[in-house]
Amino acid sequence: MSIKEESLWNGMSSLKRFTLEELPRRIHQFREAASRKKVSRTNGQRGRNPSAADEDSSVVASPAKQTTLNQPGSFAPYSVILGKCDDDLPLTIELTNPAPGSILITGDSGSGKTRLMQSILRSAAVLNNPNNMQFYIITQDPREYEELSLTPNCQQILPVEETALQGLVLSLLEKAEQFRRSGPKDPTIMLAIDNLAALSPYLNFELTAALFRLVRHGPRSRIWIIATLPAESADLVHEKILEAFRTRLVGKISSILRATDITGESSSPATELVCGTQFCVPVKGEWVEFWIND
Repeated sequence: MSIKEESLWNGMSSLKRFTLEELPRRIHQFREAASRKKVSRTNGQRGRNPSAADEDSSVVASPAKQTTLNQPGSFAPYSVILGKCDDDLPLTIELTNPAPGSILITGDSGSGKTRLMQSILRSAAVLNNPNNMQFYIITQDPREYEELSLTPNCQQILPVEETALQGLVLSLLEKAEQFRRSGPKDPTIMLAIDNLAALSPYLNFELTAALFRLVRHGPRSRIWIIATLPAESADLVHEKILEAFRTRLVGKISSILRATDITGESSSPATELVCGTQFCVPVKGEWVEFWIND
């Protein structure tokens, strides 16, 4: 269950203020990227990746915007907010970039997984027109999502035992295959699964295979899977499905051994997080801690 953190940076922006030592380098990168784009050449910088530089430089201008949920027009299209950093600026992800892959929210029971899921979906509804972004929810307790069900972005809420969810997953897989051949089209779709372990007993062979393919390949077609999983229940979920999640948002995990197993390293801050409100995620080799954005 190791995290492929090297790919995460390509699709995630941490809108944190940079230190005085860091800012000059970032500004220099920004100017270089703008110059390359203008003259369509690399300025002789061998080995640099222009697209990666452009993404990195785009972060430089963001702190000055003081972006908040009250300014939805300040975000790029198809953005969702994962949480807020210590300086109250948001940690975002753009769902037009498949690099981060499907998202798994994990932590101990009571660590705030469902609350974080709800916050992310709420941001999707606030920041995006329902013609551009829609979401479906599979959950043990649909009552927990009654508020979100009232948003036009929410298409359907199904309990984990509902037989119709197989049709939903298969239809999303078919749509993903169509988009793979013809190119992604609106709307971008999020399938939110609250508690993968609770869903597992209802997964037959066909549904397990379909879900695995969506988790692994769906983001390429702008069909995203975001799921929660109690850390202590990880053994109840098919190993291949867990491995297919490329991004993990990790909440409080009291057990060092369990935290090491889930994060893939012994030095993660998972054991020190504030239970119920704080999470962490690896970004470009470093752990970024953030808070649920209520």
